[in-house]
Amino acid sequence: MTGQINTKSLKAALKRLAAFHDARASLPILEHVHVDIADGRARLTVYDLSKSLTATVEIDGADTFAVAVRFKDFRKIIDKVKADAVGLDFHTDPDNPEITIGTGRMNFTLKAKPASEFPIVPVPDEISATSDTTWHAFISEAAFVKAASSTDKPTNFTSGILFALLPGALELIGTDGHRLHLTRIDGTHTITTGEESAALVPTATIHAMTKLKLDKDASLRIGFAENIMLWSVPSEGVEGVSHLMDTPYPDYHKVIPDDCESRFALHIPETIEALQALSIVASERDGRDMIIVNANGTLNLEARAESMGHASAVVPCTHIAGTDRKFALNVFYLIETLQLADGDVTLATNGGLEPARFDYQGTDRIAVVMPVRLPE
Repeated sequence: MTGQINTKSLKAALKRLAAFHDARASLPILEHVHVDIADGRARLTVYDLSKSLTATVEIDGADTFAVAVRFKDFRKIIDKVKADAVGLDFHTDPDNPEITIGTGRMNFTLKAKPASEFPIVPVPDEISATSDTTWHAFISEAAFVKAASSTDKPTNFTSGILFALLPGALELIGTDGHRLHLTRIDGTHTITTGEESAALVPTATIHAMTKLKLDKDASLRIGFAENIMLWSVPSEGVEGVSHLMDTPYPDYHKVIPDDCESRFALHIPETIEALQALSIVASERDGRDMIIVNANGTLNLEARAESMGHASAVVPCTHIAGTDRKFALNVFYLIETLQLADGDVTLATNGGLEPARFDYQGTDRIAVVMPVRLPE
């Protein structure tokens, strides 16, 4: 039951799966990739009990078959293959399943596991909401939100991205407790049950998705069920599943200030350059990673550390409205917030211990950075 498969396509599929494969799996079977051959297509699936990815590749001449083989061994061999195509031969002995990879000149036979030992990827019976957009529209906004959220294993809402489906809109929100990022995604969003729908997706899932190199104009469909998110990019032959988190999410709208009196248009390159230089002082232990900002006709920046000294910089800004403001922020959060800008950014604040709001002009992106208490 040998089938021929294009080497380039197989390499691309395995590269995509690598972003979702858990190299330190808690269960030995999760070190494997599930290979399912049917109807002229090879469906390759990796699963770590929280998320999965399936990549589909065309295969010629193979009978229906399924087996699980160690992912790193399979990929290591395929990556070395120079031939245009490889043959996959499956040995169906239930006590000793094997897969042979052949190139015409060389053959590699790998130990395998019965497909029945591989965990079943959950598929919900009913979808409560769907979102249709493009891969680029989703990934660019997801990367913005992910920057403010933890990619560690899920613990609480700080390691999840909230998908808030509203009538005609999809909001993505991420926070680590010190900052919050919010954006909206263009597309068609449908809620089949109720008027609103919210799902908390592990940031690790979004992080893995942002690593995938897919056609930016490809159509992406996301679906939500009671405890599952499904997504697929049919034209690229990939689809994924992620368990949702059941951690309560705080009322994020209360964190976003909408009554700031003072607003300033920032000059991004000059401000980032100054902040990166001043961070040398701010990052000293007694500098507390703090940058002091005095915003008026210009942006006056200061970093202090008794063990090292102090540093200051003056960069231009445009004073749009309100009075002068003095406040302090974490210098690294501030740098990252500005580095995410593709255009102009407006800073809005009431100063003191009030949150600082950043609006990215021409987009629906909002960043909020919580203040640091100024030294006495």
